[in-house]
Order: sequence, then structure tokens, then C-alpha cells
Amino acid sequence: MIKFGKKLDGLVVVFAILLFVDLLAPIGLVRAARDQPLLKGWGGVYISESVRYKASNPPSIVFPGEKAPNAEVTMRLLREKGYNTIRVMFESPYLGRLYPDRRGWHPDWLNRTVTIAKALLIWVIVDYHARFDAYQLTDDWIAFWRDNIITKYKNAYKKIVWEPINEPVTRFQDGSNKLKGLAGVEALRNAYQKWIDMARGLGDSHWIVVSLNTQWDTTIPEIDKYPNVTDPVNRVFLNRHFYYFYESHKDAWGEKNAVKAADKAYSAVIDVINKYKKPFLSTEMGAQYSTSGLIPPDAVDADKPYAYQYSNTTLAYIRRLVSNFRNGGIGYMLWSAGDWTGLVGGSINTWGKYL
Repeated sequence: MIKFGKKLDGLVVVFAILLFVDLLAPIGLVRAARDQPLLKGWGGVYISESVRYKASNPPSIVFPGEKAPNAEVTMRLLREKGYNTIRVMFESPYLGRLYPDRRGWHPDWLNRTVTIAKALLIWVIVDYHARFDAYQLTDDWIAFWRDNIITKYKNAYKKIVWEPINEPVTRFQDGSNKLKGLAGVEALRNAYQKWIDMARGLGDSHWIVVSLNTQWDTTIPEIDKYPNVTDPVNRVFLNRHFYYFYESHKDAWGEKNAVKAADKAYSAVIDVINKYKKPFLSTEMGAQYSTSGLIPPDAVDADKPYAYQYSNTTLAYIRRLVSNFRNGGIGYMLWSAGDWTGLVGGSINTWGKYL
């Protein structure tokens, strides 16, 4: 047996620790920054839920003399279930959809939402829930964030994560000006980089979510669709959303195939972490089975509101994927806890109780 002196013993121990850390890195267990949070929770909650109420809501523990708004009820439920994060959203102020009184932007709504999160010590992901703005309206998009959010909240609460754009694509809303392949990825990278430079230039240091280009495009491998941005404070999560939709997997429907798909998806996430040397946070995954109205043969509660709907196959998929993420120390957000699903708290107490 080789004997070492005390000094050499210390060097051997340090080397062993470094080797252990290096071996853990490929499976996603090493974080990119010492303060990197491990986030787990639910999203799909509009900021307007901070001023919406159900008659049965309990008294607020945040706003004295008020009934708890739906957003507070949901955050309290998340804490009760062991989650630490809520993802709240508003739709584009420029290219928004219908019902701006529910889905749109109002400064008071975000203020109340952050106030609730801060009182309950819960992380809040602020999601600009739109697809086209980063590419189609880059300057307006950045200015909106700068003037309405970053300047006001950069020092408001440490447990905020910015999601500058949801499921971005490099085409205009009317389908024109489409960029595919690496040109599309570079255009999206430029938009994100301008956003990051704006935020950091103002002194903001919150974590930022950067999503892959979700443009339908088979000309490049998916792993090459992530914008390779730089951040002076090294607080960027890479992001992709995960579902197992019936219309895309009719020929491979069933729980065994869904579990295999979840394992494949997780393996792809590890490849992304290894390639870009950045941590990963999936801000959306769920047990929903369709976006087109198709109903699979194993659907559960298909005749009930959205919050209740899932299938045995999609539940197997999301259970396996969540298990993989948990075991790998990777953050995830489930969809959806919004009251628009038919329940305050959404699917947390329906299929979410099986996770």
C-alpha cells in the first residue's frame, strides 16, 4: 500500500473531489452557478388571477381584509404540496389574443402577483406568453420589458426568474419572413442577446430562461436549435417544453412507448446540458393528450373541463419524465395550474396528485 504525507494526502482528496464532480456533470447533477435554484412547480397562471376570486376562497394572508385571490390560493396550494415555484404569464401587449382583461398585461396584476410570491417565499417565473414578438418586434419587445418590468423589479425580489418569450419562432404572426435552420437560430440568439444585454446593463441579476427555436424545421438537429447566448453573471437556463400528444404518436400510443419517449427526451436534455454547458429548466410539461381535439382511446375525464383531462398514456409519460428530472436534479414546471382550466389550482389536484 502506498503511503502519502499529509500535504500529498490533501492533494489526492482534492483531486478525487474534482474527479467526482466531473463525473457527475454529464448526468446533470452539477449546477452551473453556486446559487442555481432547483425549481419545481406549476405554470399556466395568468397574472390577472391576482385580482380574480372564487366565492369559496379563504381570507387572504397577504392582503389584510381581502378574500384571497385565485393566484394566492394556488401558491398556497403549491407550498402545501411541496412545490417551490409558480410560472405566471401574460400575453403579448402587441400581438395579443382575445380577452385582454384576463390574458393581457396590467402593471397592478404583476405587482400583486410578486407581492404574493414574496409573502409566501415562493419562486415566480414571469412568462411573456407569446411566440412571435422576439423576432417580429424585437425592439418593442425589449422596450416593454425594460420600461415595465426590469427597471421596476430588478431589486424587488430575489426569487424571480425572467422568461422573455414563450416557445419562440422565427417567423411573423402572419407566416411571413420565415427563417429556418441555423439562420433562424442565429436570429433568435441575437434577439435574446439584446434582451440579456439590456437587463444586465440595468443592473438586473435574476435568472433568465432561454428557449430553443420552436419553429417546425427538420433541416437541423434539435440540439442545434438552442441559442448560444452569453451572460456576464452566468444565470441562464436553457428550456424546452415536453408533451406526448396523441396526434403525433398515434402509431406508438400506449404506456410502454410513452415511458420510452420520456427516457429519450431526458437523454436529449442531458446532451443539451453537455453541449452548451448551461443548466436546464423545462418551464412546461404536462399530461394533456391533444392540441387538436383528438381524443385517445385511454382518455380520462374527456367530458370534463381541461383541468381534469389526461390519458393513461400521457400520465405514464409525465410521471416518468418528472421522475427523471427529479433524479437528475433538473428543474421542471407542470402545465397547468391556471383557473381558466375550470379549477382554481388547475390540474394540481387532478392528475397532478399521481406525480
